[in-house]
Amino acid sequence: MLRGSAPRKMAPLAGEVALVRSLWCHLGAESIVSVNLPVGPPPVQPRIRQIILLVGAFFLLISPVAAVDASEAQLSSRIQPHGLDVGSVGSDVGTPKPRRARVRAPEDPENLYRRGLRQLRRGYYDEAIISFEKVKNHFPFNQYSVLSELRVADALFEKDSYIESIDAYRQFTRLHPRHSEIDYAIYRMARAEFKVASKVPQRDQSSTERGLKKLRGFERRFPDSEYVEEVLRIRTEARTRLAKRMLQVGNYYWKTREWKAAERRYGLVWLEYADTSVIFKARYRQALCLVELGRSEEAREVLEELSVREGSGRWGERARSFLDDNLTEPAVSPDQLPATDASAEEGPLPDQAKLSAGS
Repeated sequence: MLRGSAPRKMAPLAGEVALVRSLWCHLGAESIVSVNLPVGPPPVQPRIRQIILLVGAFFLLISPVAAVDASEAQLSSRIQPHGLDVGSVGSDVGTPKPRRARVRAPEDPENLYRRGLRQLRRGYYDEAIISFEKVKNHFPFNQYSVLSELRVADALFEKDSYIESIDAYRQFTRLHPRHSEIDYAIYRMARAEFKVASKVPQRDQSSTERGLKKLRGFERRFPDSEYVEEVLRIRTEARTRLAKRMLQVGNYYWKTREWKAAERRYGLVWLEYADTSVIFKARYRQALCLVELGRSEEAREVLEELSVREGSGRWGERARSFLDDNLTEPAVSPDQLPATDASAEEGPLPDQAKLSAGS
């Protein structure tokens, strides 16, 4: 503005006034504040203009909050006639109610144990193991907890997990050495060892030897056990397997014509596995090895004993046939002949005649 010039009047603010009116109408606040704004174009100072613009911007910012308040007021007006709590309804909107947890009755160890037995009989071995494990873990001091340890081993045995069942049976025998079913646990542990062992005698039989070690003295320790007969049967089968392994070693040396090594293996079969069915074959071949080694007198004794023990069996008949064909008379060396006098030089002695005729 130039000095001495008249002050210029401000243009009317009709646009600003209309903007503020529209804001108040949008917010629905005409009932709260009533502002009588001039319709005409009175002059307004620049500071007043700035204030009006700031007030309009402020209400533009708070318009979402006002809209929410208006919606809550409208909702309250609809719900209150029905006797509902407005505050509780507003707070629960969009919030899921928590589901009430189902409280199960505590399981009984006896029922769990019987359930596991049913599952075991029906062939559901994994489910049976789960039931028995629940009894062990939830009721460790109950009588069914000890039985569940044994039944877990049975389930592992039935599902052909023999190595795991051996560990379970071994743990049971260590923890409960005086239990009423300790004989059953030892019997089943030995059976599992025999299951792990190879059926081929030439292969590793360390599991068979461990099973026999577990059954050592079983009938003396448990004379009234119902598993004594079964233990004797499986022990004889296991010992026969070991005897066949030793016999196969002797047969190898037999084929390579190593008579001394073969005779030693056949003799071990006869001495260590006398309750098996392969000893007669081993005894017969031992006698033949003795003949090859020049020990005919020992071979004669072995064959005579074999013919008596085997009787009319296969190897008894062979022993008698070999004796008749090859060892009818003992071989006598010249040093073993009886001394003769001068009057007997004219003719041979009867024994010498027989020797000369036999030669």
